[in-house]
Amino acid sequence: LQAMPPCALTLGGMYYDMKWYAKAITLYEKILPVTEQTGNIQATAEILFFLGRDYFTTGEYKKALPVLLKAESVCNEIEDKYVL
Repeated sequence: LQAMPPCALTLGGMYYDMKWYAKAITLYEKILPVTEQTGNIQATAEILFFLGRDYFTTGEYKKALPVLLKAESVCNEIEDKYVL
């Protein structure tokens, strides 16, 4: 499971670059519970940010806002200024 988040982030980024936003969203929605259950806070922050970005990009603003706010909260918790 440790290798899964970087692979998911890379694949999700490729989907985003190719404008396959629905695929990226589906991937991030599947991997997010794994990172939360394993306590991988850094990966959780990154996935939340990218998921929120993709919701925003597709015009799903009501989904994007809470996800991006949660990403901000997690980043503040771990004092990560890179993700945001």
